[in-house]
Amino acid sequence: MISHHDQVMSEIAKRLLASTSKLQKFQEWFVLYVSREMREQGKRNEAYDRLLTEGVEKPRHRKRFNMKGTVDWAVLGCIVLLVGCGPSPGFSASYHARTTVLTAPEPTSEKGSTKLSRKINTWLDARVHHLDAIMVQHRDVLIYSRMFNWFRTDQPHEFQSATKTISSILIGMALDEGLIRTVDQSIAELLPEHAALLVGDKASMTLYHALTMQTGLRWGDFGANNSFEQIEVARDSVSFVLGEPLESKPGTRFFYNTGSSHILSAIIQRQTGMTAFEYAKRRLFKPLGITQVSWPALPDGRTQGGWGMYLSPKDMLKIGQMLSNGGKYRGKQVVSRRYVDEMFKRRVETYYDAGYGYQIWFPNDHGHKNMGAVRGYGGQDIFVARDLDLVVVFTGNIGFPDRNAKDIRSLLKDVILPMVK
Repeated sequence: MISHHDQVMSEIAKRLLASTSKLQKFQEWFVLYVSREMREQGKRNEAYDRLLTEGVEKPRHRKRFNMKGTVDWAVLGCIVLLVGCGPSPGFSASYHARTTVLTAPEPTSEKGSTKLSRKINTWLDARVHHLDAIMVQHRDVLIYSRMFNWFRTDQPHEFQSATKTISSILIGMALDEGLIRTVDQSIAELLPEHAALLVGDKASMTLYHALTMQTGLRWGDFGANNSFEQIEVARDSVSFVLGEPLESKPGTRFFYNTGSSHILSAIIQRQTGMTAFEYAKRRLFKPLGITQVSWPALPDGRTQGGWGMYLSPKDMLKIGQMLSNGGKYRGKQVVSRRYVDEMFKRRVETYYDAGYGYQIWFPNDHGHKNMGAVRGYGGQDIFVARDLDLVVVFTGNIGFPDRNAKDIRSLLKDVILPMVK
């Protein structure tokens, strides 16, 4: 139930937006600023709630930050500043429970998709959520698109660990070109400058192990002095990853390791003579018409193979469409069908109730077992059901990873998939 306060705020927002008309650059800057602040507060809130649940923190010691009033007035303040200057064309205001949401629904383009749109909108409008974008494409036709929190379909969004799948696609391209012979090549052979680190059980480590998260190398995502903090100050990022001790013998079990994905970037750079980002711009992004993309490098100049990319929902959809069509986009074979077929094979079972292929997930509980998932922290996802010719894109606020994961699973399993099967 939306409160009287929420209704009043919504009406004010609508009236103010109705009277505005320009200055998109300032709006975009302010949106990014507020969005960043909300994400940071969301992360702190979720961490604090976890401490409360575990009994580590007591409420009297710290007050949980309440974003409601701050976001309400910050957004309305922005709108007031923009009176006479205005928002982007096509935006409309809606107040959604505790979060001010500006949505930009795009018209559907297929007969029969109206029913799906109604179902998705009914589901979304009945609850508080922290998604930034939802796009659904079926049989190469966009049938649903909705943005939240002032994001646009063409606006780059943090991609998080979904970046890993891009590295895998680049490996496939290098294989297609003969720059890499086979996924069974050893890491020592592909990175000869670091062969001295690959002795003992590490000597058996192959490209296949890196693609399927079975290198066995130690890696810690969270906590003090985590692996991200260490690799970002390492003089040689590859030496840091390969120099870590083994938690298990290569090829014996799945262990999620972003360092393994970074090794893919290093292999691409070593074998192609250009960074993974440079190679991606030439071989992947240009054929797909993707121009607004960023992918940072570490201090040693190597592209971050498993994280850090920013990509828009519209361009995420292109990646999904290309994978759904066996590596082909608008009639051009971007990466071989053979490699895409290999990517989409379940190679190993994980401890996340999902299978794993070549840097791609196969969730067991999302309503369709054969569906591949390009997944990033906090709800940055591309779901590809090749047998259904279906691609679904999500982006979300990284401050609410657990909530976004539940909402995405529910939307797919209970709303979207039943309508297209």
